[in-house]
Formats: sequence, C-alpha cells, structure tokens
Amino acid sequence: MGRALVGKDLWLTPEVRVDHVRLGSEYGGWWVVPSLIRPESVVYSFGVGDDISWDLAMVQRFGVCVHAFDPTPRCLEWIGGKQLPDRLRFHPLGLADFDGEAQFAMHNPDPLWNAYNLTKGGEDARGAHEIVRCQVRTLATIAKDLGHERVDILKMDIEGAEYGALKDILAGAFRPAQLLIEYHYFEGPRSRVQETADSIRSLQDAGYRLFARSPVGHEFAFVRV
Repeated sequence: MGRALVGKDLWLTPEVRVDHVRLGSEYGGWWVVPSLIRPESVVYSFGVGDDISWDLAMVQRFGVCVHAFDPTPRCLEWIGGKQLPDRLRFHPLGLADFDGEAQFAMHNPDPLWNAYNLTKGGEDARGAHEIVRCQVRTLATIAKDLGHERVDILKMDIEGAEYGALKDILAGAFRPAQLLIEYHYFEGPRSRVQETADSIRSLQDAGYRLFARSPVGHEFAFVRV
C-alpha cells in the first residue's frame, strides 16, 4: 500500500469476517454473502456495460430476480442482441442523486470501450470523444416504480456517479444488506481519494463494514451489520 502512504490510495482492509463467494467473470465478478440471500431477495445491478456474468450467476445460483440498469448507448446496443433469462430484467436507466436527464461523456475513442461518465460539463467533459444524454433516477424512485419496498443487494459500477448516488441513498430509507461498489477515485481530472474515504466513512456510520476488496483495490463489498 505504498500509494496509500503518499495519499494516492486508501488504506482499508476487510473489517469483518463472513463467508463469501465471488461470482462472475474475472472482469465483471463480485463477492456476495450467500447466507443473506434468498430466492425472494431484491437485487439491483447498476452499470451493465458489456458484462452480465455476475447478474447471470446470481440468477443461476440463488434463483433471484436481478434488475440490471444501464442507460448508455453502447450498452443498449450490446444487450439488445442478448437473450436474457426471465429473472434477469434490464432497464435503460442510470442511477444518480436526482430524477431526469443527465449528460454522459465517453473519453476513450476505442469503439469497443463502453464506460461513459456522468458529467456536469466543464472539466469532466473536457476532451470527450462523445457526449450523450440519458435518463437517470434515484434509488427511491426506481424502487417505487418497480414496486419494491426494499433492496437486498445493490451493486454499482457507475463510473464516478457513485458519490452522489450514495449520499442520496444514505439520506433516504433504503439500507441494502449488501453494497457492492466500484469507486472511481483513480480516474478523472482530479484525485478523489479523500472524497472516497469520506464516502466510506459515511457507510461505516450507517452500519456497513467492508468484507472484501479487489486486489487492484477499486471494488469494495460491504455488508450491513
């Protein structure tokens, strides 16, 4: 953790020991705590991109219904050619801290790249290869529209929008038992290490504890204790 010593990374290791498994591909996989999952568990997966290996594995192993979300055009084109099982339901929406239309920027000119960043313009959009506008909703709005009174597992890989979304979630009534988050503090025009540390501290204050972290350090899995 040499990067942590110079303020470029987080010094954070798992805080609790729970039996957990990793499901999905090497690129798109995540850890979950099986003992907290039932067939009726409500699972939200934000940020599909072009990898639904975790979503499919959750359906196959636990029999849950996974609601997957991504509003970006390259994802919509990719998933449009897939035959999805009945228990994997796709929604062309993004997660944010407001309801409405948001601007997304694609910074990588590679046509196979699919990671769009939610942006408010200015530096966040500088040098963008492509700018699109997509529909976003808060977690509370999405759950209400889908008729869910709870969310048991919330996975988000939403390219920097996690900071605002998590603040909104913690200000509301939803407390998923498991939160799986990729923090994008390593991208963009400025370092977000301190902002990430503050976000994680807010999760800890709400009762969440880290039970797994990826070797590269950007993916965090929390359980509410």
